[in-house]
Amino acid sequence: MPAPGDPASPTRLAPLDDAPPAAPRPSVPRSGASRPPRQVGVDVARGLCVLLVALHHAILYPADVPEWLRDVTIALAPFRMPLLMFLSGALVPATVGRGARSFLLARARNVLWPLVVWGAVIVAVDVARGIALGRLDEAVADTTSHLPWGTWFLAYLLIFGVVALLARRLHPGLLAAGAALASLTVPELPGDLPGRFWAMAVFFFLGVWSGRRPEALRRACGSRGAVLVSAVVVAATAAVAVALGGDSPAFQPWAALPVAGSFVALVAGATWLGRRRVGRFPALVGGRSITWYLPHTIGVKAGHDLSVALGAPPLVEVALCLIGALSIGALLHLVVTRWPRADVLFRWPRRTAPGR
Repeated sequence: MPAPGDPASPTRLAPLDDAPPAAPRPSVPRSGASRPPRQVGVDVARGLCVLLVALHHAILYPADVPEWLRDVTIALAPFRMPLLMFLSGALVPATVGRGARSFLLARARNVLWPLVVWGAVIVAVDVARGIALGRLDEAVADTTSHLPWGTWFLAYLLIFGVVALLARRLHPGLLAAGAALASLTVPELPGDLPGRFWAMAVFFFLGVWSGRRPEALRRACGSRGAVLVSAVVVAATAAVAVALGGDSPAFQPWAALPVAGSFVALVAGATWLGRRRVGRFPALVGGRSITWYLPHTIGVKAGHDLSVALGAPPLVEVALCLIGALSIGALLHLVVTRWPRADVLFRWPRRTAPGR
């Protein structure tokens, strides 16, 4: 979710989860004031995940996309949402440590509120689109069969966060193992993809575990041997994903360890990328990832409708869908940055103390 403090500040981390509010700093002269260093590697990793999700949805629409392009998005399937969920879970220990009331208020403000707002926005857009295209029945059936596109992630964060709070005395590894075992016996949620809920729970609680010992991940990312082994795991997991097809490896309990083992190389690679100019755009997206993630499906569908009207070939349709996704994210990013009050679209405004 959005970063704590001023939403317009480009120097603060803005994860897709509720980060703890910044600790008050002593008053210092303006010339000597400084902000905490930005976690560029985490921003880049989160931004890349969101961009890859947008690319994945852009590839879903055309009927005749080249096989190699489908293989690319299938190969990336084990890493997009699992890494995003892992990074969100890593923020939980700090917020839980501030007390149950503070944690629940933060979840309501930063997770429940945008879930409700954007759920309503996406449903309204889909219904309006259905009316315009003469497919209202199809649109209604689609919106009532599952959560609006993209909002499932926030629903999961809300559920997993409450479980993490209630079970905070348990080791997160036990919760991750329990989720993996539950996937073998507990029925799936209605309208959900097979295996997704429990797989995402595994990665979330592994993230909570990492958040309790952040130095362990930092040491692993700084070890060439660990990064090399993790990179081999990335390549092997991607190859298995292509061989099996679809999202199978990411959503199967047996895949939790290899997918989690890839996170060291992915985070280390994002950190390396964040030191270079090419990493600036992913870092920008990751810095306010919810602003790009939630509305991207609206842009994808707009690009699809435009390509159908133009009779565009499949690769052009993919490009238009991706441009639509990025354009709406960039527009909302600009609006929220220029006019901070517009951030009410993504989080309930924080009540400020009198005199502040």
